[in-house]
Amino acid sequence: GLDYKDVDTFAGVSAGSIVVAMLAVGAKAEAINALVPRPRFLVAKGGVTSSDVATKALGASRAEVMGAILPGVPVWRMGAESRMPGLPYIVFPGNVGGSDGLSRAYEILKRD
Repeated sequence: GLDYKDVDTFAGVSAGSIVVAMLAVGAKAEAINALVPRPRFLVAKGGVTSSDVATKALGASRAEVMGAILPGVPVWRMGAESRMPGLPYIVFPGNVGGSDGLSRAYEILKRD
């Protein structure tokens, strides 16, 4: 893969946005694992997708619930055993948030 070093963006797009887009088009866990820069956060949409990304791509067996970014949308902190310890992981259930839920969550995340 490309070596982004400490660069947070590629062609003006944040690493977090790239991961969200990869998940939206059904990227496999291996593709997410191949990311060189560590994203500031990770968003997964849907129950099966969220589970696969957390356990298969991130190798997590534990996570701490930090709170909710929107009603019904929890934010986890990945466990120390995961491939990205401490990473904020937003678990966006498939039936939550309406048509603008993901964009509202992203607006909150990019401010931090």
